[in-house]
Amino acid sequence: MSVALIDGIGTRYEVVGSGPPLLMFSPGGFDATIEKWTTQGIYAQIRPIEHLSKRFTCIAFDRPRDYTVLVRHPAFAQKQAQRLWGICNELQRWDWLSRIRFISDVGLHDGETPHSYDVVYHWVPYDSEDLPASLAERMKQIGRSLHAGGTAFVIGSAQLGQYAASGGLQVCWEEPVEQLPTFRMHRVILPKARLRAGLTLFHMKKV
Repeated sequence: MSVALIDGIGTRYEVVGSGPPLLMFSPGGFDATIEKWTTQGIYAQIRPIEHLSKRFTCIAFDRPRDYTVLVRHPAFAQKQAQRLWGICNELQRWDWLSRIRFISDVGLHDGETPHSYDVVYHWVPYDSEDLPASLAERMKQIGRSLHAGGTAFVIGSAQLGQYAASGGLQVCWEEPVEQLPTFRMHRVILPKARLRAGLTLFHMKKV
């Protein structure tokens, strides 16, 4: 297995097969490594690289990421940090913690964000959903946070999509949260579980 130095980060990669090149982004969250193509869940069953390499030059590689969490409510952030600590302890992967940072979002909404990112996950607070100007400004904030071509996954009211263009964003797809397989599974366990009407997940791209 070879190693390439990309932006100062050593990234393992493996080339298999022949034909047109096909980049294989390793599955998995914090531990997105080449091995996951053959060991994780459904990938271990369907063996995609084994089949695709018959027609393509498959370039599989580790996908290390840095994670920045903008904190609005410290109490919630503390719970998430404790959960991350527990995961790293369980897997004995303390090195992951060096790639995760929590910073306050105080003051970031009034100007340019200090960094831009490849992927943004954002929950639009309900208290901003009643005013169109607030929704448009929220989209501008997300747009400023993304690299060109970057991706955002945003949860908010169904009307949120019509303001995406104000932030230079294009809606790739949208789906009501209550229709997502994860929530439907949750409802099997808790039949009385309810969501706010119109709550929608958007996949957006900066254009």
